[in-house]
This record gives sequence, structure tokens and C-alpha cells, in this order.
Amino acid sequence: MMVRLNCIVRHNYSMQNHTQAAARRLVAVFAATAAAACVAVLFVLRPRAPFVIYFLVAALAALAVTALARREVIRNSALLAFSTCICLAFAEAFFFLIGQSGLRTQARPAYYRSDADLGYSARPGAVSEVKEYHGKRLLYDVAYRFGPDGLRHIPRAVQGGPCTVAFFGGSFAFGHGLNDDQTVPYYFLKAAHGSYRGFNFAFGGYGPHQMLREIETGRVSRVVKRPDLVVYEAISDHVRRAAGQVYWDPSGPKYRLLAGGKASYAGPFHGKRYRDFLRLLRKSWLYRFIELHFAGAAHPADVALLVAIVKRAQKILQHRDHSRFVALVWDNNRLGDLLARDLAQHRINVIRVSAIIPDLTSQPAKYELSPLDRHPSAKANRLIGEYLARLAPRCTAAANSVSAERSSAPAAAHPPSASARGVAGAR
Repeated sequence: MMVRLNCIVRHNYSMQNHTQAAARRLVAVFAATAAAACVAVLFVLRPRAPFVIYFLVAALAALAVTALARREVIRNSALLAFSTCICLAFAEAFFFLIGQSGLRTQARPAYYRSDADLGYSARPGAVSEVKEYHGKRLLYDVAYRFGPDGLRHIPRAVQGGPCTVAFFGGSFAFGHGLNDDQTVPYYFLKAAHGSYRGFNFAFGGYGPHQMLREIETGRVSRVVKRPDLVVYEAISDHVRRAAGQVYWDPSGPKYRLLAGGKASYAGPFHGKRYRDFLRLLRKSWLYRFIELHFAGAAHPADVALLVAIVKRAQKILQHRDHSRFVALVWDNNRLGDLLARDLAQHRINVIRVSAIIPDLTSQPAKYELSPLDRHPSAKANRLIGEYLARLAPRCTAAANSVSAERSSAPAAAHPPSASARGVAGAR
């Protein structure tokens, strides 16, 4: 009787083990099939949140290991990995939905391209319709046009001569969210009444390092041989950009601060492997959220590098092209004010935006695109462009000839604070 009972117990135990093994194999097969389906979705549909798929595939792989592993420590580790990957997949999906409800820009066709010297630049001849949304709400719908030289188009109706003016900077000078006839260069030329021909070298996300690199590599000279006037529009965030601390410019031109306050070109900020890894990582909406909300702020110590870069650009333009140079500084915050003071102390002609728009700090909403996008509006650009045009020297064929003859002599030193003298005194 006991022997028979023992056989029955062993048989039941064997059946139970067999059933458990079959169940584990079934779970493993299900996990493998689901993972293959996720990979197929990833390659066929190319979803906008691929890291959701990555984490789900990893979770399913961990589930398969949990089902097949015999050692308890391996099963526990795989189960922990499964739980972690599932949480990351949900977090990725959550931040994707958050990203869709926030600000997003849509450009069709894309107008960016990689650039060996500048990191990135505009595609020559591109015409792109650019829309910005906040959730489903349309904030603006504009067109960006670029000439064969890759510069933002300035309507012919306001172009003149014989003098030339070149504008540099980031999205503020470029005219983010605005049409071609709403930028600072446009309003400057319109107020100059046909005495200047303008070139807009600014581009979204640029800083002074791109300006200097364009000057050093001869790009400026190839487009406009000797600009009579150069306007660099600076904002406080240019301090971070010049130091290579922004995520969108990993291959931009890097400059080192040498002894004596001189800036020296040192290649791109990062190498190809880093840029490829960053390009993959930025497909993660979780990473984008962390990058956007926990990025390092501009540091006052980096102002010295920016000043050195601007000094170098001014020196080349003055000695090679005999150009007048002015820095237009948005001084509506503490770092912007510090930047304006440091540039002026290094004999760079500075015009503060607060001198043009006195209520900029007290009533900023009057001069912004929208409460959700704080780039300058067409109204702000019109005030700035007209102000610069009033201070710019009168330019006629005779005056330009005399100016060219006098420019062969060394430029006289000018006082540190030149905002009262304005553009006309910038040497």
C-alpha cells in the first residue's frame, strides 16, 4: 500500500514539474513572439517613440529568461529587469504624450543640414513652411526662404546699396517664427531707404562661435567681400552656446580661451561617435525631458570665452575688411547685463536693447511672439531695426568711396561705452 502511494506521489510530482516546464516554455515562446512583433513594428512603422518599443522588447526578453532560468538568483534578477523595463516603457510613453501637449515645431520640408565647419546650417535655396503648435493650438505659420548662399532671404524691395551690412546671431537675429519681412535685417534696410544691401548670416541656435568660424573660413568674404557694417545680436544664452553646453550643437566649432584673453579654434565640440550616440539617445522622450529641464545654466565664468570670441571676430573684420562692428545685446536679465558690460569694457561697441525698448523688462509680453514662445515679435524687431538704421552712418556712393580710403589708416581706439555713439561710431 505504501509503495503504491509513493508511486502515485512521484507521478503527481513529475506531472507537476512537467506542467510547470511546459508553462515556462509557453511563456518564453509568447515573450519571444511578442518581442519579434515589437521589432517588426519598429522597423515597419518607425514610431515617433521608439524607446517604448526598445524597453518593451527588453522587458519581454527578461520575462523569457525568468521563465526558462532554473537558478533562483537568475530568475530574480531577470524579474527585476522585467519590472524596470516595463516602468521605463510606461515613463517613455508618458513623456511622449507630455511632449505632444507642449511646444513643437514642424518644418516641411526640413531646411537644416549638417555642416563640417559650423555643425549645422541651412540648405541653400530651401523654402520651408514652419508651424509651431502648443498641443493642437497653432501659434504661428510662416515661411523661411533661403538664398543660394544659404542665408535667410531678405526681400528685394528693401535691398539697396552701395554700402553693405551683415547680421549675425541666433534665432533672434534670424527671425524665429516670423516671415522674411518681419526680421531685424528687413526693418533696418527698410528704414535705411535703399542705402544698404543686407545679408542675414544668423541661424536658429547659433552663437558667436559660428560667427567667428564663418569669418575665419572665408564664408563671409565669399558672400560679401567687405561688409561696411556688421551687427552681432547677442543674448545671454550665447554664453552656454559658445562653451558647447547646449544639446543641439554637438559638432559646432569649439574655441579655447588662451592666455591673454585670446580665442583659438580647437575643432568641433565632440567627435563622431559621441554625436551618433547622442542622436540615438535623443530619440528617447524621457531623455529629452531630463535634458530640457535639468540642463546646466549659463555660467558667468564662461562670459570671458564669449568676449574673446567676439573680440577676435571684431579684430579680423576691422583689420582685414575695415568693417564697423557693433554688438546688440539683450540685457533683460542679469547675465545679459553682465555680458553687455564685459563687451563694452573690452572696447567693443555695445548697444543695449533696453536703450531701444525701455519697458522691455517691465512689459515683456508686448514684444514677444506669444506667452508660450518668448522670441521677439515683429514689433520688437521693427523698433530695433529702425533704431539701428537711425544711428548708422549715411551711405552714398561718394561717402562709401571716402570711407574706403580712410579705412586704410589704423582704426582709432574708442571708449569702452559706445552705446551713445551707436553704429556710426563702431570701428
